[in-house]
Amino acid sequence: MPLLSTWGMFRWSLFITVLIMITWIYFYHDPAPPMVLPEISKNTFEFIRQNINKSHQATQIETLWRQIVTKFVSLPLHPGGSHSIPLLASIVLTNGSILELGCGRSSTPMLHNLTLFTRRYLLSVDSHKAWLSNMSSSMSNSPLHKFQHVTDWSTIGNDHRWSVVLVDNAPEQRRMHDIVKYAYRSQVLVIHDSEAAGYQYDKVAPFFPYKYQYQYIEAYTDVWSTTETSLIDHIRYLSELTIPWQLPRRAPKNKLPTQ
Repeated sequence: MPLLSTWGMFRWSLFITVLIMITWIYFYHDPAPPMVLPEISKNTFEFIRQNINKSHQATQIETLWRQIVTKFVSLPLHPGGSHSIPLLASIVLTNGSILELGCGRSSTPMLHNLTLFTRRYLLSVDSHKAWLSNMSSSMSNSPLHKFQHVTDWSTIGNDHRWSVVLVDNAPEQRRMHDIVKYAYRSQVLVIHDSEAAGYQYDKVAPFFPYKYQYQYIEAYTDVWSTTETSLIDHIRYLSELTIPWQLPRRAPKNKLPTQ
């Protein structure tokens, strides 16, 4: 009988101890502080390039990619800047000189900031002199980012092998010529307004066996390459990761004519 009584007292004491611990945890214990993510750096881009094929790194890559998008992309997305996500993915996944054919309120500031961040060379070219001057005057001066006015597009970019070429220039009939020109002078071409029939992209598409179209917002954006099948797949992967995030976007006021 005394043994049973002692065992009962032990069980009762254990119950009280557990109850006190649960009460303290629930009412008094401070929650764990939120996880502080490290600041992204140029090495972050290298980490993504080196690990994008490794499934066990998928969660970390998505976290880092979200940080990069937050840092460099102006939101909400709008038709004039609808190329921002695949263009940013193309920059993250390459490591060389960048050519911007046609300056824009979304692309030029983003590319400028990326150039300073990654220490890569950027040439921004436009045929509208006043617009080019306006864009260049709004950027901090850097030897890494050059602006050039053009009257003859065929004279541009012949002295470089480009990692990324953004095709967003005027006049519209010029674009397909530049796409062919840079087919073997670049790793990838990022082509804006790819759903619009007026640019006649369909005439030059057969030159490019590797393609991806980003359709989250009009105007659509294509990424093409003659040789880089894995790179196109990785650009697709990063771009499509953002779709479930439901980034804020503005619909186009006037849709471009479609095929």
